[in-house]
Amino acid sequence: AGDEIRAIQATLEAGMLAVGSRTDGVRDSFSNCGTWVNAVAAGSDTVSGYPSPTGWASWSGTSFATARVSAAIAGGQGVNDVMVGTAIGAC
Repeated sequence: AGDEIRAIQATLEAGMLAVGSRTDGVRDSFSNCGTWVNAVAAGSDTVSGYPSPTGWASWSGTSFATARVSAAIAGGQGVNDVMVGTAIGAC
């Protein structure tokens, strides 16, 4: 695992983001953590349209946090809800 983590860290130093998920400033239980996680956003209980009787569904996951980070980087949408920085996702 050590070699894998070092490879991840080297990739991040090249300008990539590793996204974690948080709720109310606390890391979500399903989220990765470590000094290599350098961006976090809300990824829990995300509601979206879905073909169901109500037309909505709720999901949780780092993929939903990643969408929020991407939006903040691309156009400033939700930039106040995203934290980015060195080792921001430390355990």
